[in-house]
Amino acid sequence: MMKSLASQAERSMTGVPIQLIRKELLVSASEGGDTLDRLPVYTLTFEIPSGSEFTGRAQPFEDVRIDMGEVVKMVIPNYKPKSYSMSALRASEHEFDLTIKMYPNGRASGHLNRLQIGDTTHAFGMRNLTRVRNPGSFFGGIAYGVGITEILPVARAELEKGDGSSTKVVVLWAGRTRMDLFWNDQIKEMEETWGKERFEIVYMFSREERYANLTRIRNPGSFFGGIAYGVGITEILPVARAELEKGDSTKVVVLWAGRTRMDLFWKDQIKEMEERYGKERFEIVYIFSREEEEVEEERVLYGRINKDVLRDVFETRLLGCEGLTQEDARFLVIGTKPMMRMTEGLLGDIGYPFPPHALFV
Repeated sequence: MMKSLASQAERSMTGVPIQLIRKELLVSASEGGDTLDRLPVYTLTFEIPSGSEFTGRAQPFEDVRIDMGEVVKMVIPNYKPKSYSMSALRASEHEFDLTIKMYPNGRASGHLNRLQIGDTTHAFGMRNLTRVRNPGSFFGGIAYGVGITEILPVARAELEKGDGSSTKVVVLWAGRTRMDLFWNDQIKEMEETWGKERFEIVYMFSREERYANLTRIRNPGSFFGGIAYGVGITEILPVARAELEKGDSTKVVVLWAGRTRMDLFWKDQIKEMEERYGKERFEIVYIFSREEEEVEEERVLYGRINKDVLRDVFETRLLGCEGLTQEDARFLVIGTKPMMRMTEGLLGDIGYPFPPHALFV
């Protein structure tokens, strides 16, 4: 008995081994002159081990109360345990998510970032014995940057409880630019599930200069070309979907530039769009700048965007559409400001100058 209690106490301090089963990139680090201007954000999915017992404030992972702000303690080698909020708990599937911004030379995030699929690390859930939900029917969540990974799950819990905890939930998400956003699908799903009457999210950007004018007008044209650098796809793809759904564009082509295939995400959404609209209306082309093995594949290019790439991706498809001419082409470029200026200049060089061929004016 004494040995069992000692074993439980030891687990409370050192945690139990948990295995990394998935790792998804949500936000890519910025490229170019200021590579540390935007740090990468990953969702790490860990398997919940069975049969673990703890003492004191330590608790099993499946008992962690996200809605009460309880955390997971990740045991960092040669360092103290580090607190992280779960971004999702799927107890029935025996797994949970941590969504983390990876800092250069970060002792805790660096350890987690180095984990490969199948690797294990130690952790334990931490019970909050003093926090009580303060009664009130309006919940306002304010998230700075990656703080949304704690605010949004709490907001969802407030809406899901069904006990009248919050009849209205409003989240304010403060970031530098649209390039720092992620979880677009989850937010859209929450908006559709609860409607504006119960849930709203407001964004505030501190460094957004381009496209900050919310009165921008859609420039008429039946061909849309979207060019996304890295996580810029999180703005380009929703615009592409809207163009297809509204019928404003009869043909939509997206060029997504990344470093390697490891930077890709939203594969299910892209596949669904390809199946729904078909190649006649929607195509996506990938170009990788740092892929070690160049395998010849349809709609996959290697290198960097230049005038020849833009002609090959957009002009050949535009002129292949019956009844469309250069005058019908409209473009939107999302990336760092230098990348956007460079690409818009290249489009002008091949006959699509901005603003006449910009999607928004």
